[in-house]
Amino acid sequence: MRAKPYLAHPHIADRLWEINLAKADDDQKVVSWNPLSMENRPSADVQDVVRSVVEGIATAQDWGEHAPRARTILARTVQALALLDLQAVAAGQPHA
Repeated sequence: MRAKPYLAHPHIADRLWEINLAKADDDQKVVSWNPLSMENRPSADVQDVVRSVVEGIATAQDWGEHAPRARTILARTVQALALLDLQAVAAGQPHA
């Protein structure tokens, strides 16, 4: 909640959608899939994860060969998150 104000410029904040797949209660079942999960994956798979996520979002947004800057920003963000998850898994905290 504290980070939300920093995730987008105030002029575009009203155009953002929040999709929260987190469970509300520990006993509540929620079907979800984390495309950034590096659990049971080697570091060599980071680029495959980046490619899959970026291409999926680019296709959904109909970017085609346009928006190279957006693709680069998204790719570096996904790479950082995948590497961070890889570190969390290595530290025995895959859900962190």
